[in-house]
Amino acid sequence: MKDGRGRAIAVAVLMAVLGACSADGEQGPAVPSQAASSQPTSTTASETPSPTPGPTVSPFPDRAEPVAFEAGTYLMPSSSSSVADFTVTFPEGWMVQYGETFSKHPSTDGEVGFYAALVDEIFADACAGSQGGLIGVGSSVDDLAAALLEQQGPKARGPFETTLGGYPAIRVDLAIPRSLDLKACNVPRALQLWLSQPDDYTVLLPEDDAHVYIVDVDGQRQVFFIRTRSATSGEDRRELQAVLDSIRIVSLSVGEDVLDPTPDDGEAKVRGWPDTTKNPPGLYSWDGSRCASQSCIMSFMHNGYGSGDVEIRVEQVPEGGITDGATATTVAGHEGIYRRIDPRNQWWIVDIERTTIAIYLAARPGTSQADLAEAHAIIDSMRTEPRDNDLGFRLVFTLPTDDWTSG
Repeated sequence: MKDGRGRAIAVAVLMAVLGACSADGEQGPAVPSQAASSQPTSTTASETPSPTPGPTVSPFPDRAEPVAFEAGTYLMPSSSSSVADFTVTFPEGWMVQYGETFSKHPSTDGEVGFYAALVDEIFADACAGSQGGLIGVGSSVDDLAAALLEQQGPKARGPFETTLGGYPAIRVDLAIPRSLDLKACNVPRALQLWLSQPDDYTVLLPEDDAHVYIVDVDGQRQVFFIRTRSATSGEDRRELQAVLDSIRIVSLSVGEDVLDPTPDDGEAKVRGWPDTTKNPPGLYSWDGSRCASQSCIMSFMHNGYGSGDVEIRVEQVPEGGITDGATATTVAGHEGIYRRIDPRNQWWIVDIERTTIAIYLAARPGTSQADLAEAHAIIDSMRTEPRDNDLGFRLVFTLPTDDWTSG
């Protein structure tokens, strides 16, 4: 399995879902209580990932290994994994991987956990997985539920009507039948369920009880994938239940001021990399992984809603490289080099926290001086902020107009 950034995850920590004993002795899910059925709420947050009286915004540490974090209420901004912002409250003892996969007792028989996902396609045969074919699942909640119930491999039950985050939802329960021989499957001892773009594989293990909540958020589909294992204690099941009950999804219809909150200290919110739609002017960032909303082409943007003549790329490159013809300059507040290859192609290279970053500017013939000046202003605005991620920092920059997109 891989996460949304394409990094491999150990099979032992793949996500699935929760349960309490049902009448027939099988493990069934703990359904979010009526406390989770309140109306959608809006929130604002600071940018420090530690608890305060109000919700605090991620990013959580973006690492492959599980990282502990403080108890509290957190705001998860819309991203490549969620169509909308949502808040969630965690007690002590929870951990996070890749900034958005949450669990308790990771890599043990008693593990519980969940994450948000956007599911575009599922594997026709979960045993064949990525070696087989993919099936498109339409855009509605019912489309995905029907596809999961018909998928070859898992034992599926449902659909069950429920709620999560204050919105109507359908739940589909998944498990691996005891009679299924997993030895011949593409992933040994596991079934590959679906693919979320760009390459996020979700896998079901024999000891998992998986429950897929498919939520209708103002007409858009949101998935929460939750699991327990056969040895999960009753206490941990109840704690997971409380975490799920705490989720509040921010309505998509309440306006930009809610979806793009400004912290109380007056600092503007810093979004991720510009997405594939029209991006409003404001602060954005590059860390090689996080998008401003649910989809982006990471590291690439152009003024596609303007002339479309200019593009900017930000990439991590090997240390060293060609420096002939380059001159010393300052890049994002650090010593770097600059080279003008020709009137239409330029690049900047800078070492930040032992990582070498290259910034490329390319322009089509006949590009206006105004467009070139705007691109230079974006690059000149770049600065670094320390971050608890794989790089140890992010590049923050300003888009002065709504012309820029990664689509």
